[in-house]
Amino acid sequence: METLKKTKIYNKKFFIYGHRGVPSLKHENTIPSFEKAIELKYDGIELDTQITKDGYLVVCHDTIQKNTKKKIIDCNYKEILKNNKNSEGSKTPLLEDVLLQLGHKTVINIEIKYQSKESIFIVEKVIEKIKEHNLIDNIIISSFNPQIIKKSKGIDDRIQTAWIWGNNNFYFYNTWSFVLKHFKPDAIHIKDTLINKKLVDKLHLNNLAILAYTINDVDKLTELVKLKIDGIFTDFPKVMQAGRSLAR
Repeated sequence: METLKKTKIYNKKFFIYGHRGVPSLKHENTIPSFEKAIELKYDGIELDTQITKDGYLVVCHDTIQKNTKKKIIDCNYKEILKNNKNSEGSKTPLLEDVLLQLGHKTVINIEIKYQSKESIFIVEKVIEKIKEHNLIDNIIISSFNPQIIKKSKGIDDRIQTAWIWGNNNFYFYNTWSFVLKHFKPDAIHIKDTLINKKLVDKLHLNNLAILAYTINDVDKLTELVKLKIDGIFTDFPKVMQAGRSLAR
């Protein structure tokens, strides 16, 4: 199989994702929020997906419902629709609905949430949907769990992947050369406070893109652009617009 390079999607000078759409304007992780990001010309959208008790892939960030305190994996989709109503009236969408309606309009970063050991098998269902809609070139699969990255590449090495680094898993960096070769991500999506020039240079030396999350402050954005990162995730259009100007 062809192995895609990071430049297949991250081929712009600076790539800007709408973090869960545009949550500063529309309810996060909903189709109206994603449509707003496309309207405002973000380079891509980021979303979270999980599996329900009855096997549906839903677009939802929290693994536990705030109102019922039940885990998403322990709920049927109809139950989630009933309990997760928001003020705008938009529903919790299925991943398939997002791919069908928006997949060919923008790049989509699908973060697969780790719910349990069974989460590894969600990868197969996600990639099945990606292929069903002919979206391999439009999708990046990301996760904090490196086994999900490895599983994605094992199923089809054309799938672009990004390993998410945060405070709780940054210790991997101490053995990063071995770990990266083992899990083979195409990019690193990393909490902004963990970024420094040495890290950026080292990742670029190994042909890995580095994108920062979640950047909602223009001063912080300016600082990161100077370090020559490859992009950001943001909730706010004003930060997206500033990113366009700063990265010229």
